[in-house]
Amino acid sequence: MNPAGTTLASQIEVELTKAQIIPTAANGTFLQDTRDWYAAHGGGKNGSVNILMADGSVKQFTDLNNDKFLNPGFPVATGLTESDYAEIGYRDGTIELPPTEIFNGIFLQNFQKHHKFEAN
Repeated sequence: MNPAGTTLASQIEVELTKAQIIPTAANGTFLQDTRDWYAAHGGGKNGSVNILMADGSVKQFTDLNNDKFLNPGFPVATGLTESDYAEIGYRDGTIELPPTEIFNGIFLQNFQKHHKFEAN
């Protein structure tokens, strides 16, 4: 269900053209919330996570800012209080799940029709 007063037309356009548009309430695009995907593996300063891809391969993504979360591209304001950051989870807008390496959108279906029999 999309928020009241919005359509998913912008989202469909972004995903069809593979454009990267930062999601905000104003532009009507959405990203998958990945805050449940903790970067718990690895030692040292930055954790990482291994993600199984649809083709059977495994890709590793690294927590670049050490907040223990992997941000797919959500903007995060600077200068917030610790309480604000704790509520958000992400510490900044660093993109740790880039759209060129992993799909972060909401539609898995291709909305373009490619064959004559699919036109109706």
